[in-house]
Amino acid sequence: MIATDSLTHRYARAPRAARRPHAAPSGAALDGISIEVPAGSITALIGPNGSGKTTLLRILAGHLPETGGTVRLGGRDLPYDRRLPWTAYAHEGGNFSDDNVRQVLRFARTRPTWDETLFRHLADRFALRLRGNASKQSTGQKSMLAACLALASGAPVLLLDEVHVGLDVPARYAFYEELIAAAARAAAAGSPRTIVLSSHLVSELEPLTDAVIVLKAGRVLARTTVDELRARVVALVGPAPAIRSFLATGEGGAVLSERTLGPTMEVALDGAPSPRVLERLRAQGIESRPVSFQDAFVSLIQEDPR
Repeated sequence: MIATDSLTHRYARAPRAARRPHAAPSGAALDGISIEVPAGSITALIGPNGSGKTTLLRILAGHLPETGGTVRLGGRDLPYDRRLPWTAYAHEGGNFSDDNVRQVLRFARTRPTWDETLFRHLADRFALRLRGNASKQSTGQKSMLAACLALASGAPVLLLDEVHVGLDVPARYAFYEELIAAAARAAAAGSPRTIVLSSHLVSELEPLTDAVIVLKAGRVLARTTVDELRARVVALVGPAPAIRSFLATGEGGAVLSERTLGPTMEVALDGAPSPRVLERLRAQGIESRPVSFQDAFVSLIQEDPR
């Protein structure tokens, strides 16, 4: 299990013009993050750019020290420089510097948990280039190499940060198949792997994940499941005057987003009105509609338009 308590990280304060739009107002990349990721789960980590996803994954991986709070792996508090043996971290385009692929592999194979059979299978399936300078490969080739190295590492905690970058649709879906198969094999062998997967391709995460963590401005916006996140957001569609009148009553959840097209208005609410209220709204020509996982996420991270 992965657990953090009041986890904080602050970078040197950037000039206001250089700050990302979703950075925490306190100047912290992470601002008191407390989460639990169940052992053996596949968890989606989603949020807008600058929300702290990469910082969180790098801290969990032992690549970056926190400036406050704690990280526990398997129930033990571990300082950042003792997390490396327990984790494998892969990110978009890898970070191979000027290393030769053979040097990269030689280092990867030093892990006691390294699975050479799995790596050979992945290398064949994805036609990995195992010669030459790793940094001179295309972004997609480097992303896939980094992802396959992490998957074959056998590390109990696997952290994947935007590894889809540069990959076409068939390659991405093939890798998802391998990820699920590897997780199932580890669980069957009695040594489950905990996987955290960050991606902007939110709709592709839906069939993969057991749980969802949503970050915004360096804070946790939601800790939930795919189904619960979908159920949390409801869309109301109907005559604009009737919807505005309903919103004025305060009987619905917080307004996440709204749009108007001629006389019709659609609003996304954080929390569905009661069945009694929904019945009354239907009599006024207002219909409630479920939203997709991706639309629920987009609505949730938007600013209240009012």
